[in-house]
Amino acid sequence: MVFIVLSKNSNVRKRLIILFLFVLIIEILSISNSVIGFECNLDYIEVDKESYYPNEMININASWGLDYNPINVEAYIQVRLTDEFDVVFWNSSKYDGIGNYTENWNININQLNLTLNNYTRSLYVKFLSVYHQIGTMDIISNLLETIQITIIKRIPYCQLIGFKDRINYGENLSFQARFFDSIIENNTFLNNQLITFQISSNSSIIFQSNFTTNDLGIINIFVSSVDDFGLGVNNLVLKLGKNNVFNDSIFQYEVFVDRNPVFIDVINFKDIIESWEDLRINLFYYYYFNNTLYPLENQSIELAILRDNNITYTQIFSTDKDGILSVAISHKLFSSNKENKDLTLTLKYNGSLYLENKTLSLNLNIKIYKQESRFQLILISSVTASAIIVLISLVILFRFKRPKKIILPEITIRY
Repeated sequence: MVFIVLSKNSNVRKRLIILFLFVLIIEILSISNSVIGFECNLDYIEVDKESYYPNEMININASWGLDYNPINVEAYIQVRLTDEFDVVFWNSSKYDGIGNYTENWNININQLNLTLNNYTRSLYVKFLSVYHQIGTMDIISNLLETIQITIIKRIPYCQLIGFKDRINYGENLSFQARFFDSIIENNTFLNNQLITFQISSNSSIIFQSNFTTNDLGIINIFVSSVDDFGLGVNNLVLKLGKNNVFNDSIFQYEVFVDRNPVFIDVINFKDIIESWEDLRINLFYYYYFNNTLYPLENQSIELAILRDNNITYTQIFSTDKDGILSVAISHKLFSSNKENKDLTLTLKYNGSLYLENKTLSLNLNIKIYKQESRFQLILISSVTASAIIVLISLVILFRFKRPKKIILPEITIRY
């Protein structure tokens, strides 16, 4: 309030009255502007849900009323998307219109400069009103509403098609890996995603390569048991990482690589022989490699002959260049015993680095006749023949020496 002392001079008095009225008007205008210069009312602000996947859209709706004097006040409202440290990832335009408004915003999360190192991350939708008194340095910002939302990385799944967990050395393994998200309706495929594939054996990585999924979320894998696997257990790992949409994931599987099996075909073998016969065996040894048959060339085979589980004879034989094993043992080896013999023959191949062990068992019976049995047979035959001869002789003798018929004379009886 300004107090002015009036002078007796009329001119001075008029000037002082004019000055007083001017100062009074300025103060009234100043008081009026400071009281009714800005007003903002938020009716509502809402989001369509509480949690989102990184490839989705955040839908925000808001309604508000704004009133201020544009002559001496600058004012607007704004919606922002921040983290817990108030770092702004998105903000709307500055709405400075006076009156009541309703607005909708759609935010593509993929387009935000957002890093998701962990499985989830919290963000905050904020509604702010801002005004600035013209002629001053003060900018006042009021936070009228905050909504917390959660960004969740999607969980990927992996399905193997045509996969085998056990193969033989020499075989190839061809299969598909399909990546998808079962949480999303209709099993959304992970297309154009980088997948790291590696094979390890005995804690050493022996194969590694990168693949990119196609439109169906599929990668095609072809590996060789010779070049890309080790014998025994192999660990297969498929990795999906450094991805803002899908959670970092590791899918692990096992493949067991067996040594290649060896096969045996019996070409010639008699399981019952006479004591005077030599033992002869012919076998064909072979294996398959890349679906091609190969003979087992020049490999040692151990033959053992067992009787009552006791080994009575052993010898090493060898296959020829065609994989044929020929065994010939003289009958004299078995002639020391005068009883029939039931024997077991085992032929054992000890395998190699890439071929498995193989044992073949054969049963053999050797017929041996005793001398006593022969004498009894001859005696029985002789007695039988003699009896037959005597019987025939008696029949002939009886037939040719029968007595002749006697005709009795007629007898007359007289009285």
